[in-house]
Amino acid sequence: MADLKTNLKTVWYGNTKGNGRIKANFLETNIAIPESLGGSGEGAEPKELLITSAAACYDSCYYA
Repeated sequence: MADLKTNLKTVWYGNTKGNGRIKANFLETNIAIPESLGGSGEGAEPKELLITSAAACYDSCYYA
């Protein structure tokens, strides 16, 4: 079975209105809480990250 270990580094600056960065082997992006929820909106929001990760898993399984 393949090794499923993933290294991830996350940093957050500030409070709810802050923003951060997420970095993995082949991904690096800004993250933030959406403005509609009281955040800065200056990066990918949790829902976007969840949906894109699920889509990537589906695509990789579908084409394997």
